[in-house]
Amino acid sequence: MITTLNNISQQFYNVGEIFAGAMFENEDLPIFDRMSHAYAEYWSRKVLPAYNGGKLYPCGPLGEPDYAVTPSASYVYTVDKERLDKKDPALFGYLIDEFAGSSCGYTIHSVAGFGFTHSLPHYGRIAKEGFDSYYERIQRKNGELKNGLSELLDGIRKFRGRCIDKLIKENADEELIAALKKVPFRPAENIYEAIVCMNFIYYLDCCDNVGRLDTDLLPFWKGEDIVGLLEEFFKNVDETEGYSSSIGPDYNPLTLQCLKAIKGKRRPQIELRIRPDMPKELWDAAIASLAEGCSNPSLYNDPLYEQSFKKRFPDLPHEDFLRFCGVGCTESTLAGLTNAGSLDAGIHTPEIFSVYMRENLGKCSSFEEFYNGFIAKYKSELEDVVDRLREYHTLRAKCRPHPMRTLVVDDCIDKDKDFNNGGARYSWSVINFAGLVNVFEDMLAVKELIFDKKLFSAERFIKGLDDEDPEIFNACKRCKHYGVDDDEADSLAARILGDLLDELDKHRTCFGGQFLPASIQFNTCVWAGRTVLATPDGRKRGTSLADSLSAIHGNDTDGITAMLNSVAKLPLWRMTGTPVLNVRLEKTFMKNNLPAIVSGFFANGGMQMQITCLNREDMLDAQEHPENHGNLVVKVGGYSDYFVRLPRDLQNQIISRTEFV
Repeated sequence: MITTLNNISQQFYNVGEIFAGAMFENEDLPIFDRMSHAYAEYWSRKVLPAYNGGKLYPCGPLGEPDYAVTPSASYVYTVDKERLDKKDPALFGYLIDEFAGSSCGYTIHSVAGFGFTHSLPHYGRIAKEGFDSYYERIQRKNGELKNGLSELLDGIRKFRGRCIDKLIKENADEELIAALKKVPFRPAENIYEAIVCMNFIYYLDCCDNVGRLDTDLLPFWKGEDIVGLLEEFFKNVDETEGYSSSIGPDYNPLTLQCLKAIKGKRRPQIELRIRPDMPKELWDAAIASLAEGCSNPSLYNDPLYEQSFKKRFPDLPHEDFLRFCGVGCTESTLAGLTNAGSLDAGIHTPEIFSVYMRENLGKCSSFEEFYNGFIAKYKSELEDVVDRLREYHTLRAKCRPHPMRTLVVDDCIDKDKDFNNGGARYSWSVINFAGLVNVFEDMLAVKELIFDKKLFSAERFIKGLDDEDPEIFNACKRCKHYGVDDDEADSLAARILGDLLDELDKHRTCFGGQFLPASIQFNTCVWAGRTVLATPDGRKRGTSLADSLSAIHGNDTDGITAMLNSVAKLPLWRMTGTPVLNVRLEKTFMKNNLPAIVSGFFANGGMQMQITCLNREDMLDAQEHPENHGNLVVKVGGYSDYFVRLPRDLQNQIISRTEFV
């Protein structure tokens, strides 16, 4: 018997896979319509989450225990192969055959995934205009997206109706039922309806990011205290493993309420955009929250981000820049306007250095020759990464459209283009540089020990590293370091970063967009180090890489001011995708000094800071008695997580961070 898409569809439906069954249901439809049908059927028929009796619905974890194929914020849909194989081992092959052109590949440079695309809806616009107005805009179009988006909206309407029916049966709060009968299809008229709308859309968008809270909610605010309602929303974000929200710099009373609501909570990761005129009460609220040990909020140098964006995008309107928001961990986007490609790909700089050094150190007669050869090797690796990424984006645009993001991100409807095919107002790709600080230190050690002082031959040096010879490691540790405000060391670090960024800036995406560099090492700093041989920074084989742009732990011996001065000498403003800096501060020290420390760092060129305010003893006790520390939150890299959930080697890496007192 010939296997047709309709046969395949029925096989998926027979095992309860709604999304995949609908996706294969009609082989004559364009792929956008097929994907829209899959989304519509999924929302029309999926099991509804439990209701917890609160003021918002949907609520609680996003877990989908009955489904192996589900919608995805980043990849359009994802597949739990193990779960699907238990239902029918033949089904996974159909997905591979049909959509192989849009699958992701991994290499040594996939230090934060490949082809990942965090983004977020334009929540404020949906709340103000309602989906009925979106439907009217869609009907005025005659292109290929019209039928698919119309069906998607019908599916969302059915999902909302089922939610309302469930709430009525469970005698839910009448105000919640009334609000859901209005939003998101008709405009919200008050702050409660706006938050109900935002919460509903957040779940529809697979619980990714929540965007510009204080800005998007302000038009609906009439002086109410909404801290409790925000806390309930934040609980949903935490339980669904959601990511970020940005507040400021157009400070308003809701900015303060967001800071009060996040106190003591892990998610969302609040990104506080700081300008010199930020009111003291916001500083006080930020300090009070950080002192709770929740690592919220993160701190962003808004004027420098604006400078960075204006350099890259001279025609960017100021009102669009105000929608800046880090998504996922903290990758730069403009909320509701952007396909940010975050994190799209990575560059594993220590792996490049390690391989290059072992093959070429003995062939170079000068440091400049060695250095230029490394940059050439990096250039070749970079070209391979961006070529693969362009190929992936091209195939994704053809094979895997994203109806949900097309509906909720400006200007896809107006341009009549799918989100994954250039429909968003802005499009770029965030590239994650892993282990930059390791390479800074590697270059410093090679320059000093091999070329300047000529203490070791190349052969002896490399063999000593591979054999973990104490003489070689001790010599490396005595070299100049980044992180202690040493001008010579920091100058070389800045040169390295500048040259790496120069090469990246020469490339464009398949849609003509820019590649935005970032340094965001979360759990990747541990596992990306496992493949790397011993390096001149003093790392032993297989051990952790440096944590984003922080100094290698133990090298920042001259205090926090010296460490921040070293970081600020880097051309951070060029790292538009976000250069993460993790800092661990003692609580009393932070309370007394944070505004001055941050203001000085930002004035010198610092771009971003993430603070963990937990002492070593508490974290060590949490390792031994995790049952007593379930709410202990740390900054892993670009994101916050519960300490006890982390693997032991990552816990150790966080404990080893220098605590500034």
